[in-house]
Amino acid sequence: MCIRDSGNTILMKTGQLVQVLEHARRRFPWLERVTSYGASQYLVLKTPEEMQRLAEAGLNRIHCGMESGHDPLLQRISKGGTMDTHIRGGRLVKDAGMELSMYYMPGLGGYEMSDAHARDSAKVLNAVDPDFIRLRTFVPIDGTPLCDEFREGRFTLMEPHDVMREIRTLVEHLETTSRFYSDHWNNFANISGKLPLDKERMLRDIDEVLT
Repeated sequence: MCIRDSGNTILMKTGQLVQVLEHARRRFPWLERVTSYGASQYLVLKTPEEMQRLAEAGLNRIHCGMESGHDPLLQRISKGGTMDTHIRGGRLVKDAGMELSMYYMPGLGGYEMSDAHARDSAKVLNAVDPDFIRLRTFVPIDGTPLCDEFREGRFTLMEPHDVMREIRTLVEHLETTSRFYSDHWNNFANISGKLPLDKERMLRDIDEVLT
């Protein structure tokens, strides 16, 4: 059995979150994993000692929606985090002994920022070395500035093959030991593997898709 929250629970006061974790472990002694979502700008509000307390209380994994490591793009989408906070927040999680899953959003920068988006995101991931890297291809969502720009013709969605080329750039520049997953319905192809062992095979898989 696993428990996963649906928001940035990491924002809770550490003592209160420790109480929740300890209660969950007592109430459900068969729990295999407890995970939480945590944006990097909130992760960095914790001290290393607080992160260690959470790990010891039974928090096993944190899911972090990095989306991008390219600062101009993060600013454009009002993400709230930066390349620096992504790295510092990610390292806090890893150093505390918890698993970390970081999410990259192909196509988020459009054609204008595609290359820098992939390369800077690889820099962040290399610095953090998360346990998991997961892809979630950009889809315009009602009520967001990028969706408004898309409808007004000021943002052009990338074609599937161009998104795959962006993913290839990301994979090519990764130097991590992460498990890489493209396992969501909105991705154009399932490119998965264990880095660095499967890196060359993953690049070949992308090249095959591009044919």
